[in-house]
Amino acid sequence: MIKPGLSSAGPAPRGQAETLAAPPQQPHPVECTPAPCLGRPWGWVRPLRVALGVLVLAAFGLIFTDAWERVPPDVARFLGSTQLIPSLLAWVAGAGLGLAALLILGATWMFGRAYCAVLCPLGLLQDAVWRLRQWIRPCKRLPFAPEATGLRWTVFGLCALGAILTGGLALAWLDPYSLFGRAAAYLLRPLAVWLGNTLTPLLHAVGWSDWYRVESAWHWGMATAVVLVMSIAIVALAAWRGRLYCNTICPVGTLLGWLARRARWRLRLSPGLCRKCGECLEVCKAQCIDLRRQELDFSRCVLCFNCLGICPERGVHFELAWRRRARPSPPVEPATCQGSSRRHFLLLLLALIGWKGWAPSALRAAGTSSRPVSAGVSAPVPEKPPPVSPPGSRRVDRFLRQCTACGLCVTACPTRVLQPADFEYGPAGLMRPRMDYQRAYCNYECRRCGEVCPTGAILPLPLEEKKLTKIGEVVLTLELCVVVAQGTDCVACSEHCPTQAVFPKPYKDHLRVPEINPALCIGCGACEFACPVRPVRAIRVHGWAEHGRAEKWVDTPATPPALGEDFPF
Repeated sequence: MIKPGLSSAGPAPRGQAETLAAPPQQPHPVECTPAPCLGRPWGWVRPLRVALGVLVLAAFGLIFTDAWERVPPDVARFLGSTQLIPSLLAWVAGAGLGLAALLILGATWMFGRAYCAVLCPLGLLQDAVWRLRQWIRPCKRLPFAPEATGLRWTVFGLCALGAILTGGLALAWLDPYSLFGRAAAYLLRPLAVWLGNTLTPLLHAVGWSDWYRVESAWHWGMATAVVLVMSIAIVALAAWRGRLYCNTICPVGTLLGWLARRARWRLRLSPGLCRKCGECLEVCKAQCIDLRRQELDFSRCVLCFNCLGICPERGVHFELAWRRRARPSPPVEPATCQGSSRRHFLLLLLALIGWKGWAPSALRAAGTSSRPVSAGVSAPVPEKPPPVSPPGSRRVDRFLRQCTACGLCVTACPTRVLQPADFEYGPAGLMRPRMDYQRAYCNYECRRCGEVCPTGAILPLPLEEKKLTKIGEVVLTLELCVVVAQGTDCVACSEHCPTQAVFPKPYKDHLRVPEINPALCIGCGACEFACPVRPVRAIRVHGWAEHGRAEKWVDTPATPPALGEDFPF
């Protein structure tokens, strides 16, 4: 009889018997962190992408949280102009050549969604949230999910139509750059200011004397509430499903995905090498790998290159795809927006880029009259005076359709007079910056908002031209002035006026009351900010829907005494 474990040929060697007797090894737990891939083909791509992503995210976070004015305006403007939507809008406004948009579209057509991988700040923020979520609760697999074609192209079509009708008004709500900018400027910046002010004494103690405390940047209102809700929703989606926002809602992601589907270089799965182990699904944030069919939906791939580093069989690789490879046709799904529908949407986008006369009458009606009533002594005080748009915006309607409400000008303003609007411009102007003279005033020697604006909504003006740009006009209600109402002398408004548009004149009992020269007023708001009357100030600035030009104040020198006359002292 042959004993169990022995063959008929005799006893096995000792080493082989020990091997046969050894218990089977347990499978190692799957780790979500991609394996080192520097030794693989294309292995250097993922570390490079991670390094560039960290630098880009830090740079954009810095320019939107810089309350200490450390970042030069040219740097902030350059970073903003590298984004797709601001570059297109600046080209439409004549404030840029749209080179960044052309480079992004060209790179996407060649290599796929490189913009989403290393240049989109909102996408990089979602990657950071997903990584943090993996640290807290690791190894959450995201299996393949079919493309939400109908939803993607419906959202894109609505954004394209809205952009044709209203410009930046429609794009601002879903533009990834503007979403990140608002979240950083209105939510993260106040935290940075609080932290900086808290650390100021410690920094002074260690000899860093050029650090200083700044005013709190917190602003609560309807605009901030909307930003908070949208930011929480995007962070929740990123923690739940990775790049779900980018591949379902984002109009930029939809456009670039359409181009990536036709990219010359694409990531592919090799059916001959792939053994369907599923390790690539552990690290894919886009849910674009279909192991059942051994295909990768490159239109949704955000080029994180995690699958390149973790695949044990090297079944994922780049492939030059000058010719479309034949593949089995997918099952027909009802109610899809493919083919001609997509081409129609893209034609709408081309109309957006090419048509420069898209100024709807609704926005013009929402603005104020271009020439308000001149300041009068007995003018009634309105509950809500017409809003004032920043100098360089030219017209309110133009400003609203060019601005994407990214918040970069709000961050850069040194006096904090620029604040996000609630409904001062109407519902269409929600989150756009406005001049808040209750909080501060426009510095006569400053033009920083125009220097940093990447979309051309606020054009950079030479300083001498900015000093004569009339963005509004002052209105005085003399009955509210403390001189008339309380018999107390006050010349605060005239002392703070940089153009001498407000000057004092004699009043009874040796007092002085303000007088206005509307031709010299530029609407900077220094007089309104300085007025001590509360709650409604005696002197207020009404914005002009179309900016004008003020007269230049000329200081008349004192007349010298005639020859032969002595001075009276």
